[in-house]
Amino acid sequence: MSSMLNTVKSYMPGRNMSIFLGLVGCISGGIYYDTHQRNLTIQKYCAEVSHLSKAPLEPQALPRKVRVYLHGPPGDGIWVAREEFEKYVRPILNSAAVDFEVFESKGEGNLLEQIATSVWKKRNGVSEVPEAEKFLKSFLKESDEPSVNLLFGRHALKEFLYGIKYAFSNEYDEKTVNEMKKEQEQSTKKQEASETSESLPQSDPQGTSDSQSPEHPEQGSATPVEDISLCRELTVNGDVPLGLVDLIALYPLPHLLGFTNTPRRIYRFFKRRYLAEELGEITKNIVLNLKSVSFPISDGPMLLQDEEADWPKQYTNREDAEKHIWTAPFMETTENRQFYRNLKIYKSGDDYEDNF
Repeated sequence: MSSMLNTVKSYMPGRNMSIFLGLVGCISGGIYYDTHQRNLTIQKYCAEVSHLSKAPLEPQALPRKVRVYLHGPPGDGIWVAREEFEKYVRPILNSAAVDFEVFESKGEGNLLEQIATSVWKKRNGVSEVPEAEKFLKSFLKESDEPSVNLLFGRHALKEFLYGIKYAFSNEYDEKTVNEMKKEQEQSTKKQEASETSESLPQSDPQGTSDSQSPEHPEQGSATPVEDISLCRELTVNGDVPLGLVDLIALYPLPHLLGFTNTPRRIYRFFKRRYLAEELGEITKNIVLNLKSVSFPISDGPMLLQDEEADWPKQYTNREDAEKHIWTAPFMETTENRQFYRNLKIYKSGDDYEDNF
């Protein structure tokens, strides 16, 4: 019996090895459990909306389409928003046969320019669809389901709302009209140059390249709008008409950086299943078209306000923080809040109460 015990003891790990194996086992078990529960959560929401993909569709009917705006959070790249969309949101949209169009941007002010351009064109009846695509769509039937703008993070919400206000300003009208006039003048000059080049013998190719080179710096000189004064001191002509801007779906984008925040980052890493539950609930509301309310006028400035505490101090503690979009006061006056009263937003886990 003693010889058997000695044989068993010889195969047992020592104290240090036992500690190492126990630590590895705990970490591996935590990762496995969280990943397993996260996958079960996504599968649950996919099963709840999968019946939409089995519904019959008319031969010339188009599926429902949503727009996804992926904007890199402060201090990091676009991959953060892209990874959250690919892991938690896209499988549910695919299961429901909902088409989507992704718009990616990074840097402070880039999303604002995209939204301002899109809203201004829609407001003034300027179509972004090419003529050939218009001809094809004339034979097709658009979906009756409402289109939605999917936003990830508080920084994206700020730029989206400021972009709408920027599109309704007289300053942006003048800027856009001047740009359109310049484009028309350049196109007419190019046509005249092409006509003259056809009538004249071919010139030196080096001369043509030199003549075209000044145009490239003009294209690259366009910088994103970062000055918040463009959004706070604008001369806005009217409010947002009802139905001009599509529904808004706001997703949280928790992202914490810094070595000193390692314990909190580890804690969040092992709790991703709760994030999957929250994002899945929002996506289900979008797909099934549930629980859309008016934009909360009183609670609007507090939407995803907790995310600002996770932003790097290089943004929150900069001297001119109030002059930049991400860190400027958000919907601080009653007039600014009333401007967005016709917008619609999908409800998330927290109820939006308007006590204004």
